[in-house]
Amino acid sequence: MNENMCMQYKFSIDTRYMWISMEVYRPLYEIDDDGCEKQTLKLCENVLSHASIKTPEQLQQVYWTIYNNGRSSNQA
Repeated sequence: MNENMCMQYKFSIDTRYMWISMEVYRPLYEIDDDGCEKQTLKLCENVLSHASIKTPEQLQQVYWTIYNNGRSSNQA
């Protein structure tokens, strides 16, 4: 029942350039020609794109963005 509600989060952390990216994916279930169900991931939302974490303030802003995004998607 919850298959359409599941989300997968993908984080990319680059410590050389000091940035973080966060994307949200939803699984799509399709039936192929053989009648087998296959799952693919569809990009649903790009939450952070190369958000800088060079200063403690920027890191805190990224943390709260990730935290609040997780809370709001759990309430839906």
